[in-house]
Formats: sequence, structure tokens, C-alpha cells
Amino acid sequence: MREVAALIKPRSTIVTSSPLARRSTRAMHKLGGIMSSQTVGGYPLAGLGERLVSAIIDTIIQAVLGFLVGFVLGLVLGSSASSISSLVAFIVAVGYYVYYWSAKDGQTPGKSMLGLRVIKTDGSPIAVGTAILRYIGYIINTVIILMGWIWIIFDAQHQGWHDKLAGTVVVKVK
Repeated sequence: MREVAALIKPRSTIVTSSPLARRSTRAMHKLGGIMSSQTVGGYPLAGLGERLVSAIIDTIIQAVLGFLVGFVLGLVLGSSASSISSLVAFIVAVGYYVYYWSAKDGQTPGKSMLGLRVIKTDGSPIAVGTAILRYIGYIINTVIILMGWIWIIFDAQHQGWHDKLAGTVVVKVK
């Protein structure tokens, strides 16, 4: 009779009580955000916290680049540099993301530092057109009271509106 009871015992109790299962559950809660156990292209999806830290790193890099460009334009053009520097800063930002997403294996410096990569939902690398579309999604995310960014928290694949628009996901490669 005990053998029959052991066979009927739900396996979920056995699995969730194992040390490996507890570690896996803890690993899915990383940097304050739930990390999905799904994979795309053989890589696990990146968590919210990792994506946020990489975005902060990229923003700092862009701020430094923007300052340097503005400084040089100020030296060259004098007082008329302010009207041009905003346009140049925008072009630098677009170029930064499009270059790293499409030519550098989907890794901006911030994503590279954290072992993250942007890929298409089918696991393939991003082309220039997809990178531009993804950046347009960044603008939409920001203009509509940051809702596209907040969406990442609630989406099962941690996709923001920019990811949905471009058909991309951010994965953990390290």
C-alpha cells in the first residue's frame, strides 16, 4: 500500500523541495525583477534589473559623448552652437544604438558589461532596419508617459513597446 501511495504522491512536492529547485527559484528573482525562465535562441531572457543597470550605463556614456560634442561645437561655432548641438546629440544617440545593436552583436557597452544582448524573437541578430525601428520605439516609450518602459515589468517576455515594435528581446549571454 505504501508503494502505491508513493507513486501517487505529486512530483511537484518533490521537485520544489529540492535544493536545486530552490536555487533556481531564487535565481529567477534577480536585482528586484522577476527573470523569466523562458529562452530565446538558446539564451535566457534578461531580467528587469539587469536591463535597467545596462540602460543607466549607456545613458552615462551618451551624456559624456553629448557633453564632448557640445563642447567641441561650442568651440568651433561659438554662440550659434546651441541650436545645432541638440540635433547633433540626437544623431549621436541614434547612431550609438543602431551601431551597437546591428554591428556589434546586439550589445551596447552597458549590455556587454552585464552580459546582455538584443536579438530578434526568432533568435537571429538585429539588422540596421530593426535597430532603427527599435530606437523609434524608445521615443514612443518615453513620449507616452514612460508606459513603454513600464510595460517591461508586466510582460511575460520582459518586452517593452520598443521590443514589441521591432520584434526583439533582451537575453542573458553570460
